[in-house]
Amino acid sequence: MIESNQTDLRELLPDLIALGFSEYEARAYLALYQLQPATAYEVSKLAGLPKANAYTVLDSLSKKEAAQPISESPVRYVAVTPDVLFERISSATARRWRRRRRRSTRPWPVQTESRRPDSRSAASPHNVVFYNV
Repeated sequence: MIESNQTDLRELLPDLIALGFSEYEARAYLALYQLQPATAYEVSKLAGLPKANAYTVLDSLSKKEAAQPISESPVRYVAVTPDVLFERISSATARRWRRRRRRSTRPWPVQTESRRPDSRSAASPHNVVFYNV
């Protein structure tokens, strides 16, 4: 794989973690995407994961629809492309939000002030501010 492409893939690591992937899942996904198709052993080597954890992590990625097994004995996996993965996550999040809004009986709090909080107040975990969008 081209070096600049590997750099681009590594830049996805914090994004995957921010979206709820564990560090092992994110590293395994990126390794699998580079190697595919690959076994758990191959993914564990490239991702720097303990081999025993690679099977559990790949199973978890399969449940998240980020990877899928394509063969048995040995089991080989492929990763979905980052574009497809992020679109799936975005769509699922939008569906959950629409369901939540439909179920909610109380209106969501809205801030009526037009100014945004300064950086000091935004940094506090206790200052939650809602905006009209």
